[in-house]
Amino acid sequence: MEIKSSLYFNFENGEFMDTGNEKLVISKKKFKDLKSVFLKPEDKNIDDEEIMYEVTGFVNKEKAGELNFGVTKIFPGTVNGEFYMTKGHYHEKMSHTEYYWGIQGKGLLVLKDTEGKCSVITVEKNSLHYIPENTAHRLVNISDEPLVVGACWPSDAGHNYGEIQEKGFPVRVFRTNSGYSIDKITDN
Repeated sequence: MEIKSSLYFNFENGEFMDTGNEKLVISKKKFKDLKSVFLKPEDKNIDDEEIMYEVTGFVNKEKAGELNFGVTKIFPGTVNGEFYMTKGHYHEKMSHTEYYWGIQGKGLLVLKDTEGKCSVITVEKNSLHYIPENTAHRLVNISDEPLVVGACWPSDAGHNYGEIQEKGFPVRVFRTNSGYSIDKITDN
């Protein structure tokens, strides 16, 4: 007997086609939710209600062996010249890893290990990125179109935003006349 899938995903644009599925979770992050991630968050050109990014995920119970599958869409823009980005996080279970892959747009994946070592990797359509254990990660949109990135991670990994909220990442990404610059910061 043939059974049709209860969930469909468009790999060209990163959109789920069955938004009525009970395991599908949509989270929208507004400027007012993200002010603390920007170096200079006071920008009168941006409304507090502006959506900077959204995450849509097929989320299973937090149980070992289960996987979550999702998409992050970061809209284009800057706050005082600093590109829109995700909050960034470690996993609560630090031994858990994750995969990201580029679907649309161009951006950067910022990684920071527990020793503070930082690396920045270009994310673009069809690029694949392994995020190792003990590594915080953040996405930054450096293009004038939405950055759409797929992800797959263990359902029991959890998200630890606290340390990144407190200590941040040691780099910032700003728009320049020639594109962007990755600036090392010393306030971490």
